[in-house]
Amino acid sequence: MDAPKYDHPAIAAQVDKIRAEIREHGECYVGKDELFLLCSDEVSDTQGLIGISEIAEWERWTFEYLPDGTLRFSNL
Repeated sequence: MDAPKYDHPAIAAQVDKIRAEIREHGECYVGKDELFLLCSDEVSDTQGLIGISEIAEWERWTFEYLPDGTLRFSNL
């Protein structure tokens, strides 16, 4: 299956970074300041969650919101 083509170059770059960290370390933590790349301020929290979950599903990742506001991605 081909990798998806993400609409925005910043999103594609962020997904590439997450992919590389998961490959190297088995997981990746994304801080609040980096999440805006995955879901812009123009979308609601629910829409942002849907966007993140769609990316995670396509990439075959799990994700978990942590109490400090970061997001943890790892392989399924």
